[in-house]
Amino acid sequence: MKSLEAVRKHAFWLLDFFKGNNIRKHYQDIGLVLNHASSIEATRRREYHLSAILRHAAATTRFYKSMKDGAALMDFPVINKSIVRESLDAFISSKYEKSKLVSVVTSGSTGTPFQVYHDPNKRRRNSADAMFFAQLAGYELGN
Repeated sequence: MKSLEAVRKHAFWLLDFFKGNNIRKHYQDIGLVLNHASSIEATRRREYHLSAILRHAAATTRFYKSMKDGAALMDFPVINKSIVRESLDAFISSKYEKSKLVSVVTSGSTGTPFQVYHDPNKRRRNSADAMFFAQLAGYELGN
């Protein structure tokens, strides 16, 4: 059985390689940021990712259009699920066509189900997150 698991694991990473190593890059980024949280590189990456998402939100969504370029996280309004539900389309980036995004809905186990949309990069990041944290729990890709 171990050999079949190894084949699946290698096949996954080989396919990812031919697609541009996008999941591997996210996986390595997650590992660096979490396993070396106090390193200069991890700090730099966290700051870069936060700055990039804030700039993107301000530049491409109706909800955050009033935010100035370079605004800090503390300048952004605090929101909740109700606000997102009431104006979901205002949170969708103009960089993406809604029909090409993947709708993701929570189960609603703690209340009303919650819907968001994922672009292809978010889907890859989500896969990398799941693999990274599953490995911490003892699950290996290919099991």
